[in-house]
Amino acid sequence: MTKKRQTTTGQAHAKKTAPKASPKKRNVTDHLHGALTHLQSHVQDAVAQGKKYAPIVKQHGHAVHKTLMEKRHIWQSPRFIALSLFVLASTWIMSGRLFSQEDTPSVLNGTEIRPSVVIKASQAQPHAQHIILRGQTEPSRIVPLRTLGEGHVIDVLFDKGRIVKKDDIIIQLDPEDLPEQKKEAEAFLEEARIEYDASANLTVKGYRSQLNTAGARKKFYAATASLSRITYAIQHMSLRAPFDGILIERHAELGSYLKKGDQAGTIVDLDPLLLTAEVSEDDILRLQEQGDVTATLANGTTLKGALRYTSQAANEQTRTFRIEAEVDNPQHTIPAGLSAEMYIALDAVMAHNVKHSALTINDEGVIGVKAIDDTETIVFYPVTLIADTQEGLWLSGLPDTLHIVTRGQDFVNDGQHVQAFFEDDRPFVASSHHEPHADNVDSQPLTPEHSVQ
Repeated sequence: MTKKRQTTTGQAHAKKTAPKASPKKRNVTDHLHGALTHLQSHVQDAVAQGKKYAPIVKQHGHAVHKTLMEKRHIWQSPRFIALSLFVLASTWIMSGRLFSQEDTPSVLNGTEIRPSVVIKASQAQPHAQHIILRGQTEPSRIVPLRTLGEGHVIDVLFDKGRIVKKDDIIIQLDPEDLPEQKKEAEAFLEEARIEYDASANLTVKGYRSQLNTAGARKKFYAATASLSRITYAIQHMSLRAPFDGILIERHAELGSYLKKGDQAGTIVDLDPLLLTAEVSEDDILRLQEQGDVTATLANGTTLKGALRYTSQAANEQTRTFRIEAEVDNPQHTIPAGLSAEMYIALDAVMAHNVKHSALTINDEGVIGVKAIDDTETIVFYPVTLIADTQEGLWLSGLPDTLHIVTRGQDFVNDGQHVQAFFEDDRPFVASSHHEPHADNVDSQPLTPEHSVQ
């Protein structure tokens, strides 16, 4: 009897302590259920009509938010926290942004739900390529001045750093008795010439043998050579400039004694001035003969010239190739040895200008962009980077015209059917092959191919 009474008492206590659903909580649940049902209905209608359903989710999702704000005094309940998380997850999934569809599209009540992407019509444009190198300025010629005569320096006509013209006398050596030796050699030559002429006439008449005439001829030639040697020595008592340039070094001073072959100075030719650099193995094959070269010096000065020399043999240590370009420097205002940033122009290529964010990567690790064809199917294109500029990336390896996915490309796969919208929210129409409001687009058909060589 006692046991039965205790059981009855426990059941009564459990009924007394069991939580009952509050009318307020039931009211909130009903509101949330109604808001979600209303939201689902609008999404179905938008999909059926081919409209963009993400704004609808955002708009009608305010009803759920309003309900929660009005009833925020019961948020502390774990049940309603879980329900809120469920609502957020549901709206995110329905917006098509959480998971990508790989093989089979999502279906809502028999209607295909395609993920939305934003596209931009793009037209290939000629883009000038160039190679950027670190180089320096060099003289076109640098020649050591060596004496061909011998003697004491009796006159110095130019200091180092001075501009000289061709055949200007820079250093004068003492000729000593060379002028007198020249006069003596001239007299010997005259005597030998008279003797040879007389002997030749007698030989013709038969009064003198040919042997005697041959001896006279030898004497005449010896006198001629002696005079030439002395004349040459006198001429090289003056050290002259071999070309227009600048005397950058002078090793001889007044009173110095110079022997034949001694270096007396150095002269450089700075007009034209050379721009030189080392080119890598990859870039050497892209260079053109007589290509345009632009260089910027450290002080901002810009030089323009043309490529004149490309080495056909690599440096054994660095495996690079030397190149040279000529620039005009008529006033010799630009010295040799300055650092320069060189831009060498190459042939222009057809390329597309896209934002950095448009790049993506496929499952094989290949970098490229995603675009759509006329059926709004995603197509992946591998690309080659031509240049990275402030205006964006220049990419080659693409068709001349195509619609590039600029947002949402990381949530869709190659071959997937999508809903495409332009950046101004205009839907993509498959029958419209051009968009007059898009940048860089003409009226040519937009027919991308699935493979790009």
